[in-house]
Amino acid sequence: MQAFLSMTLLEKLLAGRYKIIEIVKNDGLSNTYIAEDTRKVGSPKCIVKQLVGGGDDRQKSDRSPSPQSPMRSARRLFAKQVQIFNKLANCDRVPQLWGAFKENQDFYLVQELVVGQPLSEELLLGQPWGKPATVWQCIEIIKEALVILELIHDRGVIHCNLKPENFIRRTRDGRLIPINFSGAKEVLKSQTQGQLSIAVPIGTFGYVSPEQLAGNSQPNSDLYALGLIGIQALTGLHPSLLEIDAATGELSWEHHAPIPPGDEIIFILNKMVRAHSKQRYQSAREVLEALEAYSHLESPPPLTVNSIRISEEFREDFIEKNITDGDNGENGDNGENGDNGDNYEKILPLALEDSDRLSLSLAPAPEGLAENEAFLELENTLSSEETIAKKKNKKPSALKLGAGAGMALNAVTIIAALHSLFYSVPIDTGINALSQAKNQYQSGQLQEAIALVKSIRWDSSVYEQAQLEVERWEVEWNKASAKFEKLEGAFQEQQWQNVLSYAGQLPSISYWQNKSEPMVQKAAREMAPAARELLQQAHQQADNKNFAAAIGFLEKIPFGTPVYETARSQMALYEEQLKLQREVEAHRLLQKAYDRAVAKDFTGALKFLQDIPQGTSTYEQVQAKISEYTKKQNIKANRLLQSAYDRAIAGDYSGAISLLRKIPSGTSAYPIGQAKIAEYNQVLYRARRARQTRRTRRTRRRRGRRVSSAIFSPSFNPGDMLQETNPSGLS
Repeated sequence: MQAFLSMTLLEKLLAGRYKIIEIVKNDGLSNTYIAEDTRKVGSPKCIVKQLVGGGDDRQKSDRSPSPQSPMRSARRLFAKQVQIFNKLANCDRVPQLWGAFKENQDFYLVQELVVGQPLSEELLLGQPWGKPATVWQCIEIIKEALVILELIHDRGVIHCNLKPENFIRRTRDGRLIPINFSGAKEVLKSQTQGQLSIAVPIGTFGYVSPEQLAGNSQPNSDLYALGLIGIQALTGLHPSLLEIDAATGELSWEHHAPIPPGDEIIFILNKMVRAHSKQRYQSAREVLEALEAYSHLESPPPLTVNSIRISEEFREDFIEKNITDGDNGENGDNGENGDNGDNYEKILPLALEDSDRLSLSLAPAPEGLAENEAFLELENTLSSEETIAKKKNKKPSALKLGAGAGMALNAVTIIAALHSLFYSVPIDTGINALSQAKNQYQSGQLQEAIALVKSIRWDSSVYEQAQLEVERWEVEWNKASAKFEKLEGAFQEQQWQNVLSYAGQLPSISYWQNKSEPMVQKAAREMAPAARELLQQAHQQADNKNFAAAIGFLEKIPFGTPVYETARSQMALYEEQLKLQREVEAHRLLQKAYDRAVAKDFTGALKFLQDIPQGTSTYEQVQAKISEYTKKQNIKANRLLQSAYDRAIAGDYSGAISLLRKIPSGTSAYPIGQAKIAEYNQVLYRARRARQTRRTRRTRRRRGRRVSSAIFSPSFNPGDMLQETNPSGLS
């Protein structure tokens, strides 16, 4: 359902030309809209991405935002995405950047809208293709995507978020087009595989490679994701549901696909999704060559629209639009009837459309779009004037065909020259200077790099980025110097684990990493046996479903050891398994809590709820239930307290104490109940003492009456019992 459009957006044209017609995403920080370009013929639709610059910074000067402000973050992201799209300019296989501008402290990117069907609608979960006749479909999809990846990788870009939802089957030509380059990264020339990176991992769960989870994306990280798309096509399973072989740490999926064991396509896909990046194919070209050599299946690959598009479509359209029977000499070749002039106007847009999608427009400046508008209007006007003539049965002559092609090439050359003459852009020397400074910094020439950055003019497009780089370089350099000093000390004392620990904390600077490499290699050799033992213990714990303990062992494996990369990839997988395990346990505890609550045992229900760990999907729901059950528990406790009072008033202190002991701890009535228990016990004690005293008195009175009767009995004669005594001993 289309999102609600505010009247402010509807009434306003962004940059004076883009009319918002639909909100695709609106999360307050990065908003995406579908808009119409009102300055182009036909008002074609496009994608407009808004990067919100920040709240408080809107009231401040744009020249001095705080280093951590939303304005600066948006500006950095804006500059990064513009740079990515500039690298991919003039390429028909990726969405093009139509414009970039800033308005009201927010940044906007205008992109080509790709109309078509997502690949996810072809790869339905639970419905594997799998049949031998359709394995070729899987291969064709992978090959078509590999051609695109080879193109963007050669231009220094890693997509970083490949998944079926991010491929569109374009309606107009049936080609696969990758979309959503918001998480794309540039390939750093100074970055080598195995180095650590401080980048935040971007991607989609299930399709993200282990090194990408660690923030160290490589070009073959895209190959990993594409391999998983191929496996999903053959098995019908989402990658997150595939098993992991505990012995090898690799994905196990072949038994889910109806493919003969040992088929070569299994080997190719397995190599694409190896856990360790160095064990995978290193480039899209390598995978393409492997697929070209694949010939196990009996039936050849079917013809596709893409395989005949350039040859047949271009040839027939060219003949349709430019060659007629009248051109064969009947009306003359001097253009008296206007045929040559008409054909000239038709050839130009056709060449622009079909000659590898040639585009002559330059990337617009970030602050506006005006400088290219005249040329864009010319290009669109020419494109809109295409007409289709009736197809004639007579074939054109080679001379006419060659003449037409020559005219098209001349037209393109003239337009390009005119555009270069009237719309040339001054060279920005700051871009090259910043690139050289980065190379100097990586090679250890910090002061030279800083001096080169300071030479960049204030009006350069990379001026602000360069100042930020210098700030980052100084912080990283000081950190690297301090860590290297500790690393040297640990090496001299043969504290191998500390050597590897400090090496893992070094920033991604080639100079320091190369300097520490011999010491790291020595420490890694010394720690290799212990690291392998830790990995084995982690596997054993994982086999017993004790993923928390397994992760604990993996965390102890030092950086730089031969099994370190394997441990990182296994850790990411075990963390996902632990998360799933905790989710299952959380749902079990939640159900038990519900059962106790139904039985009015809120104390037991709360005990189960409090055992549910933070971070699970039910945690927020649990907190609400804890609050609800706590209130109900307090109500029950107050009711018990009141009943105890009633019993005490009636003199039933024992019954009152029995009720008070049922009041659960943690409630507001609990301390009152404990005090009343002590008080009522004293009452009962005094009552028992009183009863005992009365009982003793009655017993004594009975005994006293028996003694009195014996003393005053009439039969008693004192003289009978008396004897004479001689007290003086006298006779």
